[in-house]
Amino acid sequence: MNRILSLSLLLSITLSGINGISQTDLANSSDLVSGDPGKNSAPVMGMPDSVKTMSIALLANQDFEITPAPCRPFYNHSFKFSAGYSLNTLRLDNSMRVYNDTSEHVFRIENHSPLFSVGHTIALDSTFSLGYTLAYANSEIYFDNQYYGSQFFYVSLNPQVHILRTYNFEYYVKLKIGLSYDYNHLRDMVPSERLQNQYPTGFHMFTGFTFAGVNYLINDHLALNAEFSIWSPETANVGLSYRFFKQRQKTPAMDMQFAY
Repeated sequence: MNRILSLSLLLSITLSGINGISQTDLANSSDLVSGDPGKNSAPVMGMPDSVKTMSIALLANQDFEITPAPCRPFYNHSFKFSAGYSLNTLRLDNSMRVYNDTSEHVFRIENHSPLFSVGHTIALDSTFSLGYTLAYANSEIYFDNQYYGSQFFYVSLNPQVHILRTYNFEYYVKLKIGLSYDYNHLRDMVPSERLQNQYPTGFHMFTGFTFAGVNYLINDHLALNAEFSIWSPETANVGLSYRFFKQRQKTPAMDMQFAY
């Protein structure tokens, strides 16, 4: 909504604080404004300061239209699709190589898929959000030429705080409180308890922290997304975020408050 600001009142207050304007100054200002220069008229550069102030006030006695900065509408739901990488994968590869160097048994790593995830977030207000994430990854690994495999799943609940919003950019941080599950055939293949403990299977609790979450908005609905986390199964990921269900506030002022 456009706002109209009148400058005449502001400049009139400036004039009210000026004392001791001479009759010559008033005559000069009258001639200048009316366009009828008299014998007492002087060039603008040579006018007394009081006359300059009065001339500015008379010329500025009009309304100016101020256009507010552009803003995005507020959406209270978003879906995120991403592919990520985990430092756990790198540690797993290194430990398997070390094991191969000191054992007659051999791990062979064929490939690791990215950690694919999908998330849904609900905005509680313009600062706080609550969401969840589901993720899956698969590794093709062989132990003594037998398929060992490794499938990984996790689900997490994510309280989120939005730190900064501009027209095209958003920065946020969040907690990731979740449960992960590793599935493989190692316990059936290897009798070594030490090795089984090194590569555990089953359920595990975790608490991670995303210290840098970034959205770059392509339009009102779609954004490029990137996140970097610690203590989490997913160390880094990139993807797309889609916003929907626009929530109109009761007043334009509230729309501005929730806009980004």
